[in-house]
Amino acid sequence: MFSDLADMSASYWSKSRRTASVTTNSAMSSFNPSLDEAMILGRLASVEMQVEITDPLLRRIDLLGLDIYWVPFLDALTGGGFSNPGRAADAARAENVQIYAAKLMAAYQTALVNSY
Repeated sequence: MFSDLADMSASYWSKSRRTASVTTNSAMSSFNPSLDEAMILGRLASVEMQVEITDPLLRRIDLLGLDIYWVPFLDALTGGGFSNPGRAADAARAENVQIYAAKLMAAYQTALVNSY
């Protein structure tokens, strides 16, 4: 759930948006920033709904563990120059999205285990 979204986002942040329209390199020609942004936002909505569905099953203390990582994860996904036509590649953001996805997944799995 979190890792698929993080992979998609890391791929997006590893490429410069400003060169996507002018580069003829075959590796860049398949990069469509607007489509990638739409897919990231759509997958994020799906993840948010999945978390909301299980929310009533989780203990409040475990939800705090999710909250600690949720905001930095969202910032890594869609913060910075997200959808800005002139944004450069951002390796730090690509790395952070992977780190916070891993932390979120661990917190979410812990919360699920503790709910039973």
